[in-house]
Amino acid sequence: MSLLAHTGDGWPWLIVGAVAALTTHELLHYVVLRALVTIAVTGTLVGSLKLFFHRKRPSGQRGQLYFSFDHHSSPSGHAARVAALAVVLASSYQAVAVPLAMWALLVALSRVVLGIHYFF
Repeated sequence: MSLLAHTGDGWPWLIVGAVAALTTHELLHYVVLRALVTIAVTGTLVGSLKLFFHRKRPSGQRGQLYFSFDHHSSPSGHAARVAALAVVLASSYQAVAVPLAMWALLVALSRVVLGIHYFF
């Protein structure tokens, strides 16, 4: 579950996206650029909402990076990032829409199972 949850980390997606944006085919370049903008917008929105709601995290996995870097639980940046990426990628590659939707759902659930976020 932890590995699945970490697929929603922001910094690897930014690094992969930046490298891919420099080295890919024109169509992929466009998709990667859309994904990078999506990550930035989602991060800004989630960060703003966390400052507004100030909901503390549940007691799971204390001492982990999540609790030292980000004390607020709601909304989940990982779940929001993966859901937004799934929508953007599925809009360009419809054949992978279902696996992307499953990935987004599983990342969101993994955050709850690990005790890093609340279900509601």
